[in-house]
Amino acid sequence: MEEFLLTNPELETSNNHLTKIKDLADPNSNFEVSFEIVSKDPGIAFISFDPTESLIQLFHHWHIIGGSWASPSKSLISILGVDDLARPIQIITKSVKTVKKQTIAFDEIMDDKFSIKNLEDAKNKKSEFHGKNIVAIPHFLAKAYLSLEKFDPKSVAEAFYLR
Repeated sequence: MEEFLLTNPELETSNNHLTKIKDLADPNSNFEVSFEIVSKDPGIAFISFDPTESLIQLFHHWHIIGGSWASPSKSLISILGVDDLARPIQIITKSVKTVKKQTIAFDEIMDDKFSIKNLEDAKNKKSEFHGKNIVAIPHFLAKAYLSLEKFDPKSVAEAFYLR
């Protein structure tokens, strides 16, 4: 599974739709609608905290089951993890929430002078993040995630920053 995610060229198309992917995190957007969009666009994955909020987990290969006359209820299905740890899961729509948090200012991170070394200084300049607790990411960030040995927030942030 991991090899497929890392080498399949069809998944790279999501890298061309960064603005649309960012819009999926809009707190005003309906997650079920976003999920349906993602299920039709290969290469997009989602990340979120695990239940302990100490690790970041990756969801991929989204599908919607149901929504027909025979099965009117829709189930949002995904794969969590890769290789031996991969397992199908159902995303419970009411678990997807809008979050409002104070975080490092985006313009601080995007500054050419920013590095992980001055992360502590940047923490003093806060801005408000308003989005979903499950965030859509393009394929190049999914590949960065898969290259990691640890999936704690700092390791994931460093890998994403370096991409």
